[in-house]
Amino acid sequence: GYQMLLALVDSSRSAERVGSLIAGGSFDAAILVAMSNDDPLIARLMATNTPLVTSSTPFPGFDIPSADTDNVGGSRAITARLVATGRSKLVAIGGPSWAPVTQLRLDGFHQGAKNAALGHTTVNEWTLTAGKRAMRELLELHPDLDGVVAASDLLAAGATRALNEVGRRVPQDVGVVGFDDAPIAALNDPPLSTVRSDARATGIALADMAIAQIRGQELPQPHLLLPNEVVWRESA
Repeated sequence: GYQMLLALVDSSRSAERVGSLIAGGSFDAAILVAMSNDDPLIARLMATNTPLVTSSTPFPGFDIPSADTDNVGGSRAITARLVATGRSKLVAIGGPSWAPVTQLRLDGFHQGAKNAALGHTTVNEWTLTAGKRAMRELLELHPDLDGVVAASDLLAAGATRALNEVGRRVPQDVGVVGFDDAPIAALNDPPLSTVRSDARATGIALADMAIAQIRGQELPQPHLLLPNEVVWRESA
């Protein structure tokens, strides 16, 4: 029985417009997706009475109810699986520093890699080109690396291309894994091992939490971590 408006924020101008729209009291609740660590909307909306829920979890400095995939656990599981194949010199390509998910997936990498971790780098955007650039940087720092854990499938696909360009075979010389099970994962050459999240279940949880707040109900679990699964393919 609720109507939904999808609003995209990609500039300070659009942030101001969307913030004014929600703060004006025209909406019963707001679901915040893919927020940044210093997002200008957060403080403004927290100062209103509008119920909020976010999939950017945990959001630093603000106790906004959230639902998201288990980023730490998924990254830890696929990293440990990569180590179990005999890889002993692992690097990680993290996402942008502004994304809350980046540190979570890096934490999972270090937990899963333990003594096999050589280091990590981060990128400015979630793109294939950024993955290629980051892979080249890591190869210069750690030319003997034999495993790569990327924070997204696009970054992993870019890393694969960079490795191919310098004659490092995937997976024979270097195992590569990603996260998200995006369409590019199965289409990559070779197909990417990755972590599959249930995006539909996450969306349902976000909607349920928003509606519960509209109805004045107490949330039994204000921060939900949804399970995910490792999908093992030829890249590792």
